Amino acid sequence: MTKPMKLKFTLTDFEADGDISEVNEAREWWLKNVFQRGNSTNNTPSTSPLITKDVQDVSDGGVAPASGDPTLQRAFKKTNDGKLRLATKLPGGDERFRDALVLILGGFSEVLGQEEVTGGQLRDTAIYSAYPDKRIDKLLEDLGANGLVVVSGVHKGKRYSLTSTIGKAKAKELAKELVSVL
Repeated sequence: MTKPMKLKFTLTDFEADGDISEVNEAREWWLKNVFQRGNSTNNTPSTSPLITKDVQDVSDGGVAPASGDPTLQRAFKKTNDGKLRLATKLPGGDERFRDALVLILGGFSEVLGQEEVTGGQLRDTAIYSAYPDKRIDKLLEDLGANGLVVVSGVHKGKRYSLTSTIGKAKAKELAKELVSVL
């Protein structure tokens, strides 16, 4: 059975097509020979949660298992094209948009292993999760002032991540609330 695989680690890409064993073999070679030399971030092959995942069929919209929190895993769906979305909207709908952004940041961290997320990625995921197309930069600045989100960079280069204690705890709390209504 042929399974396409596409990975993106910061500035380097890997794509493979073929049987799962062939894709895994090509991925391992790429990780050892290309990714390790070309990536200068802290997301090294020895610590990246994406590397420990086997190639899995997520065509049913489910999430391939990762080493993260199982509640956060259940709160999200991942499509074949790698897009992440909430399994459903939080109770309260569009009024809970700020909470949805915190939960989406938690999903990027736990499901995809991506700690820092651009505003565009957050906006696209929110829209894909059926939230309205709104400006999110001001909302994220407020969440940063409340100690839930770390904002780094300037202008179009801004990246957002959850704080290690308060932000991640809030994301887990929101995930439990979301999973309870599934």
